[in-house]
Amino acid sequence: MISQETLDALKGDIVIEPLKLDIAQEVISLCPTLHKKGYQVYKMPDRLYKDIYKKTVRAYYLCGNHAIEQVQYDAISNSGRVPPEVCFLDNDFFSQVHHDPEFVEMHSRFAGVELLPSYFYGPRVYHKNDILREHIDHPTTHIIGSSLNVFCEGDKNWPLVFKIGDTYEEVILEPGEMVIFEAVRVPHSRPVRFKGDRYFGLFFHFSPKNIKDVLSDDYIKKAKEYEKVM
Repeated sequence: MISQETLDALKGDIVIEPLKLDIAQEVISLCPTLHKKGYQVYKMPDRLYKDIYKKTVRAYYLCGNHAIEQVQYDAISNSGRVPPEVCFLDNDFFSQVHHDPEFVEMHSRFAGVELLPSYFYGPRVYHKNDILREHIDHPTTHIIGSSLNVFCEGDKNWPLVFKIGDTYEEVILEPGEMVIFEAVRVPHSRPVRFKGDRYFGLFFHFSPKNIKDVLSDDYIKKAKEYEKVM
C-alpha cells in the first residue's frame, strides 16, 4: 500500500536526474534479483540497538559531535536550505556492529547469498522539510543496504519509498526498526517532506562474498561507469 500523500509527492522532482537515468537503468537491468520482494523490515537486535541509541544521544546532545554533511550529490533537498548533519560516533563501535555475526547473517539470509560488510554511514541527521531524491546506491559496494531509524524528534511517519519495476511501495519505520533492501536493483527515495524536527538514520551496506558468482562481468563494468557520474 502507498498513501495518497506519497503518490502526490512522487509527481514532484524527486526522480533520478535525466543525465544519469539511462546508465542507472542499465545497471538496474544487469543487477541480479536476490530477494523476491526487494526489501523487508526487521527489528534491530535489542543488544545492538540500545547501544546505538545511547551513543547517538550522547554524541549529538551531550558532546556536540556533529557537523554539516558534505553532500557530494544533490540527493537531499530542503526547502529551507538547511543541510543534513552527520553525527560523529565511535567508528570502532560501528565496525563491531557492522561485523556482528548475527547482524551479518540477517542480511545474508535476506539476500540468499553470503555477504561481507562493505560500508557504513551515519547517523545522518535529517531536518524539517527534507526530502531524499530517488537514487540507487554505489553499485560496486552497496548491493545490499539497510536503513535504521535510530529515533526522531516530532512526526515519525516519514515514508521510505521503493520503486519495484513500474510501481512504488512505501515503508514507515519505528525507532529500532530497519529495512534491508536491494540498494542497487531497487531505486529508493523519501519524496514526502519530513514534518518533524530531526530524523536520525543509520546506514549499513554489504557486498557478496563471492562476487564473481553473483555479479556478471557486464554488471561490474557498467557499475564502474555509473560510479564515475554519481
